[in-house]
Amino acid sequence: MSKKTKIILSLIACIAVCFVVCGAIAEIFKAFRINEVTALLLWPIVSGALFYYIYTRKLNEPDSQHYGQSEQEVNSGTIDKGLWAKALVNAKGKEDLRKAEYIKLRAKQLQKES
Repeated sequence: MSKKTKIILSLIACIAVCFVVCGAIAEIFKAFRINEVTALLLWPIVSGALFYYIYTRKLNEPDSQHYGQSEQEVNSGTIDKGLWAKALVNAKGKEDLRKAEYIKLRAKQLQKES
């Protein structure tokens, strides 16, 4: 999935969540005796923060192709030695978990590079 598609989907998700949460936020504003003018000023900040949270979480998730490429690298023996060592540390010295940890780390690295 392209970054543009992810941004559009994140924006749609944010708008949907904003509509659902809108009633609850209005009640919170009433409870704290925030008048309508202040609420109108705060609403863009609240919705912007929500969009940023959803947007950054979606963009930072590796795609399945990155996991597949990472596994292929491990199976072919073309691994990043430093990342391989870090995977062992993250797996707390357990060799049976090292491969899975490496794949997870490498997929995140590939996501950042793309």
